[in-house]
Amino acid sequence: MDMGDATVLWERAGHSPFMWWPGWSPDGKRLATAEMKAPTLVLLLNGDTGKEVARIRAHNRAVNTCTYHPSGKMFATAGSDGWVTVRGPRGGLKWEHQLFKNQSESVDWSPDGTKLAVSGRDGSILILDPESGKVEYSWSPGPVVLGVRWHPDGKRLAVAREDSRVMILKPHSRESVMLVHRGPVADLAWSPRGDQLATASADGSVRVWSAQGHLDEMPQRPHREGAASAAWSPDGIRLAAACWDGAVRVWIGRFLELEDREGHGPPVAVQWRPGAEAQLLVGRSKGPLRLIDLL
Repeated sequence: MDMGDATVLWERAGHSPFMWWPGWSPDGKRLATAEMKAPTLVLLLNGDTGKEVARIRAHNRAVNTCTYHPSGKMFATAGSDGWVTVRGPRGGLKWEHQLFKNQSESVDWSPDGTKLAVSGRDGSILILDPESGKVEYSWSPGPVVLGVRWHPDGKRLAVAREDSRVMILKPHSRESVMLVHRGPVADLAWSPRGDQLATASADGSVRVWSAQGHLDEMPQRPHREGAASAAWSPDGIRLAAACWDGAVRVWIGRFLELEDREGHGPPVAVQWRPGAEAQLLVGRSKGPLRLIDLL
């Protein structure tokens, strides 16, 4: 399938110069996204139409991640100014803390919403209480951590690092699993059942691992340039990835279902809409933000 076989549900002008990792509300009715310039605005969009609902001044520098609480009643942002914020559903500030002297790279809610994992450019990883922002557990600084993702069981944390490694960690435990790429790991995503972990790397590959750390498979057509992001569909059937070679690709197992090269600038973000079978959000640098339907 090429882009001509997919339906564009809505499209709006993208952010300039880049748009990183937007976050859907759990019901798919709202989308939080931010533009990578200073001062940064977080935009809340209607999931059905893409129209702007609210505009919030959030950070003094770029926002790297927006992610909703599992209840949909809060969302968190991590910024290049080192701050992490937690806001209500309409953008009202609940708390903000400067947790890092340099960038806050990633933030992710635990499945039950009782913990918030954040990472910094200095390689440190913190587990926070989302109500107070108090640090409950931490890992010492090390290689740059570009992404953190809780396992669906809430007991493990997958960590994407700039030193080409992915670590699967357990808070309050020295137990860990290490996965290795040939280049920095830009993004990772657990499948909805938690039995697989997809990783996207600057080496151009998108790999799929078992939860135990064994390499299950690699899509037949890895990217020619570095892969920027990866995401599983809500039913766990499809895997989408965006790459700096200008393409968004969607696989069902090892079958390439879609290749999208439309739009200006390489895609840097792909996110599936919750509650929809196969609706994929694609964000491009210097290009449109587009919601497409593969069915």
